[in-house]
Amino acid sequence: MTGGGWSYRLGVPIALVAFAALMFGAVDRQPGTAITLLVSVAIYALTVYLYFGLSALVFAGQWPYVIGGLAIALGLSIGSVTGESLWIWITTWFMLIGATVATGYLVRTGRSFATVFALGALIVIGFSVLQIAPIYSALAEGIRGWTDGWLEDARSQLLASGTTAENVEEYVNAFRKVLNLLVRLMPCGFVMGAAMQYGLGYAWFSRKVVAPSGQSAVVPAFITWKAPFGLAVPVLVASALRLFGGESMELIADNLLAALAIVYAITGMALVEHFLRGVRIGVLGRTLVYVMLFFTQVLGFLIVAMLGFIDSYFDWRNRAQRAVDAGN
Repeated sequence: MTGGGWSYRLGVPIALVAFAALMFGAVDRQPGTAITLLVSVAIYALTVYLYFGLSALVFAGQWPYVIGGLAIALGLSIGSVTGESLWIWITTWFMLIGATVATGYLVRTGRSFATVFALGALIVIGFSVLQIAPIYSALAEGIRGWTDGWLEDARSQLLASGTTAENVEEYVNAFRKVLNLLVRLMPCGFVMGAAMQYGLGYAWFSRKVVAPSGQSAVVPAFITWKAPFGLAVPVLVASALRLFGGESMELIADNLLAALAIVYAITGMALVEHFLRGVRIGVLGRTLVYVMLFFTQVLGFLIVAMLGFIDSYFDWRNRAQRAVDAGN
């Protein structure tokens, strides 16, 4: 069966061991060093590969290699875990194992793409939320302390360069607002980053294993992507929390709304791409449209996200197709 060759049976256990070693302390990482950046990139790439490779082995029924690789990786990593990082260790492995086992098994049983991807993504999102929730306050406080020191250094350098005190305060306050916003939305970035890793791994799995095996859970063409209308429920809940909740509820609402906006923006871009192709706009023309959207920054993002939100109800692509079919 596709996904059970020796490249998977050897590659995945080796990747598991490398992931465990890099993720849980076999390499000493100091903030801001080149080795830290390289290790972070390697961990990201290995995570994507494992979402692909473990799903492939589960799909092929190669359980001895799945269990053996995981046993070695878990045994290697637990030895370097301290009390403070135990929760990260637990949630990381539950996230990876849960999503890949569910993905491989459901594809093997013939489930649809929507079912498989939704469950896998929910597992990743759920455990990533559980991972960051207990550490967010301390992490945010540490980042704010670092940014305050950096802004004070920037203030001193600007004043020394001859910039007026009024302009310096304006620049520093503007940067502080941006940095505070980034810190506030850090949980959203963390969770959506984890979901992106799973998405990339699933796309790889779909192309290399699912499609050749003739299963139905293949990633559909981008121009067909559409957000389910059911996402309107969390939008309404988050909006209510934002309006009537306390400070903690507002933080949760802001991150939930930001995550949903990203989903709607992606599906909105799919709608734009579908429309541009439908009116036979070439690659150059479509590129110019996307460049224009990029330069509109927040406004362009909000417009595309709103298109995705509205289309989740109206489903303009299917309506247009039905109209064409009726005309024929």
